[in-house]
Amino acid sequence: MSEAGGAAVMVWLRLRPADLLGRMRERSAGRDRAKLDDEERYLARTDLGPPVVRHLAIDASADTADQCENILASLP
Repeated sequence: MSEAGGAAVMVWLRLRPADLLGRMRERSAGRDRAKLDDEERYLARTDLGPPVVRHLAIDASADTADQCENILASLP
């Protein structure tokens, strides 16, 4: 990538715990059943904090088009 003049950018999609759980409920995926059966335990075990490395924080509660626009506007 660097040979072509590009650089990797980490994008972190920031989302409140309540919104995360709401999205999991809406999609009704079997893989989420155990998480939703004990939401407090799931959230306690899940690191929702920002990455420790340099990153671009994006509000994941915004609609997808706005998220993409924000990412593109933040690129060098």
